[in-house]
Amino acid sequence: MGITDFKSIDWANPEAMISKHFSVHEALYLPSWARQAAEADGLNESVKAEISRLALLVDIVCDRLEIKPVVHCWYRPRGYNKEVGGAKNSSHLSEGPWSAIDFSAAVPGCDSRGKSCDLLRAKILPMLEELGLRMEKNGKDAPWIHLDSKPPIFTRYFRP
Repeated sequence: MGITDFKSIDWANPEAMISKHFSVHEALYLPSWARQAAEADGLNESVKAEISRLALLVDIVCDRLEIKPVVHCWYRPRGYNKEVGGAKNSSHLSEGPWSAIDFSAAVPGCDSRGKSCDLLRAKILPMLEELGLRMEKNGKDAPWIHLDSKPPIFTRYFRP
């Protein structure tokens, strides 16, 4: 599946695959609202295209590290982002030509049960430049990894 294939994805079907590792449900589910994001939430062609592009890049990371990602958060409408305490200019908003994903992986040292992902972040760091991604410097022992496609200001490994 290529970057231009985002229009052929059935975005109304939560089980439809966006890429090798990611489904529509993982990219669009809003847990606090118990539903998928929709057009009324700002989900448009531009957002779908960027979600698809990021999914393909994170697929590369997952394949190289041989991990199965567990998505915590991807697209957030502005109202949802505010409700969950997200940053005002969060990359999860997808209001520019970028997107963001927070995930963990079912591997030793990083999983959805709250274990630190520091070791996995260290392995991802050398890939950032090549893939055009940024990674958030979470506090030590943070149980998730944040990757986004926003252009770097000073560095690809940033503090929120």
